[in-house]
Amino acid sequence: DLHLSIRRQRQMCIRDRFKRAVKRNLIRRRIKEAYRKNKHILTDTLQSQETALDMAILYLDREILDYQTLEKKLKDLLQKLKEKVCKESCEKNRPKPNDS
Repeated sequence: DLHLSIRRQRQMCIRDRFKRAVKRNLIRRRIKEAYRKNKHILTDTLQSQETALDMAILYLDREILDYQTLEKKLKDLLQKLKEKVCKESCEKNRPKPNDS
């Protein structure tokens, strides 16, 4: 599975479950490309809300996923993160009820 953690920069962590650097680098390249192609899902929202965040991508799967599967999972995660940013922004901008 892929998990995101909020940070100011984009970081990736490929666990040492893959002994060969070639395999780790393959995963890293796939994640970078999938993020590059789909980052607009999140960055457009962040720009419109004038918000910044840090993000770390952790690859925790024991198998090397094909590019299409990895890209779909990354898209889903970016969409969930976008929804969370929108929700938090709406709550922050909502006027608080007066205590009477």
